[in-house]
Amino acid sequence: MDGLRDRAIALLRAAGGQLPASALAHALFRGSSPAWKALLERLLDDDCFQRAGDCWQLVAPPSERTVALVLLTTGQDPARHALVWVGACEVGPAGPGATFSTLVAPGRRLPGWLADRLASELATVEALPSPPTALTALRQFLGEATVVGFDLGWAWPFLQAQYRLAGLPPLTNPVRDLLPEALALRGGAKPTLRALAEHVGLPSSSQHPLEEARLIAQLASRLASAPPPAATTVLARARHLPDSPGVYLFRDAAGAPLYVGTASRLRRRVLGYLTRPPDHERELRGLPSLSASLEWEEHPDSLAAALREAELLTQLQPRFNTQRQVAPARRYLELNVAEPYPRLRQVAEPAPYRFGPYPSASAARRLGRLVSQVFALRVCTRRLPPRQRRAVRPPCPLLGRGRCLGPCQQDVHSEYTTRAAEATAVLSGNLDLAIPLVQQRAREALARGDRQLAERCIQLLRLLSEQPLAGEGVDLAILLPATGPQRVYVIQAGALTWAGPLAELAGGQLRSPSDPQARQQGSVALRWLATNRGRARTVPLPPAAPAPAVATRVRAAVATPEATV
Repeated sequence: MDGLRDRAIALLRAAGGQLPASALAHALFRGSSPAWKALLERLLDDDCFQRAGDCWQLVAPPSERTVALVLLTTGQDPARHALVWVGACEVGPAGPGATFSTLVAPGRRLPGWLADRLASELATVEALPSPPTALTALRQFLGEATVVGFDLGWAWPFLQAQYRLAGLPPLTNPVRDLLPEALALRGGAKPTLRALAEHVGLPSSSQHPLEEARLIAQLASRLASAPPPAATTVLARARHLPDSPGVYLFRDAAGAPLYVGTASRLRRRVLGYLTRPPDHERELRGLPSLSASLEWEEHPDSLAAALREAELLTQLQPRFNTQRQVAPARRYLELNVAEPYPRLRQVAEPAPYRFGPYPSASAARRLGRLVSQVFALRVCTRRLPPRQRRAVRPPCPLLGRGRCLGPCQQDVHSEYTTRAAEATAVLSGNLDLAIPLVQQRAREALARGDRQLAERCIQLLRLLSEQPLAGEGVDLAILLPATGPQRVYVIQAGALTWAGPLAELAGGQLRSPSDPQARQQGSVALRWLATNRGRARTVPLPPAAPAPAVATRVRAAVATPEATV
């Protein structure tokens, strides 16, 4: 690892102190996928490196001399655009010091806005210096000083490219970009240079580029003498988080909760929030700069962390979590068989003739669509039966394709009631009754040559075989890989009745499935299972089984991991 770090330092120095994460990962590992970038993040977990947006930088060592740098170019792509003006200003303890500025022959016609901005310099210069001459003079002025600038993410690589195009070696000065510090001061929103100056109380009336260099020098002095922002303290604390499952909580300076989250790897997740570009997740914009403290709890596995997260969300209602909650998820399906011709509806709350909760709204939508197609339930919103003395509307294409019984055109109440009852049996979660019904529909479809409907039946059978489907009536145990004592989560009738070590289950007391907290936690566990099927193993349980019977069945499953229980 030390050899790779040394190579990373050499690569960053050769590039002028900064490289995109993808380019650095490819140079070190010959790959730039997210997995390699994650490995790069672990490798560069050192005080010598810092993240600046999507780039990695060398941390500038203490230097007696600092120089502010400003570039004017015709664009940001060094392959297509040219350097027109470069200026620098020394950063002194008492304010801006010596300055350097030079025009550069661009080899092309200047855009109007750029010619207007440099009108005074262009009027006093007979011949513009060539790029090698100007860049050599800049190198002499900079010496070994630390280069400071605003938004150097594009400017510094552009300048290094100009040195290579001119046949000169690149600069090796350490770099300090003020933009990350500006984002911390301004709550995550990217400010302009003038806005940042006004924020710290500096005048910024002139738009001359050399005045911008002087302004950057003043900003560098002001920010260097200011106390570090709270986000810096939180970032330093986050670097010591454990790399294990748990829950984390950000708080502001007043102690109010900002955001609660869960992660299977705490350190990686929290560092991701604090080092990502500000626009990576717009819902969390401003979270790093507002965070003044960080709390966390370790848990034995990610499901335990998810249960604790749900508990904290209910108790604290953090600002950034509640902003993202727009409406309750519609995780229930309604089939009101008391109506003449019921249709499946997706709803958010439990009630009579409603089934669920399902792991997610998308899972409920997928199941409802398949059940409607397999049992030919209507999907239209027409009033049925139609009102008297009204012309009958033409049927929809589903009737012609045999996908609907056509209650809008004829009296099919008896057959439709049978289909609705079969759909109700499937939605009730009784697999012994549901699977034969779907298999019968598949055989009928194949006999008619309707391969599309047969495929829908197969999809529904596959969905029915995936535990769990609905929260109500689900009885199973969840086992997660464990390095220590084996933990088990028992769900009975959709409620979480046990969460703890398997060794204590036989003599333990299961909670009642009617307990409101147990039902809420069961819903959380089922949602977690729906998105983490590959990380956990489920063991079907008989309904209302006592703790000793559950423990015996789970132990049998643990003893035979290769078998399907």
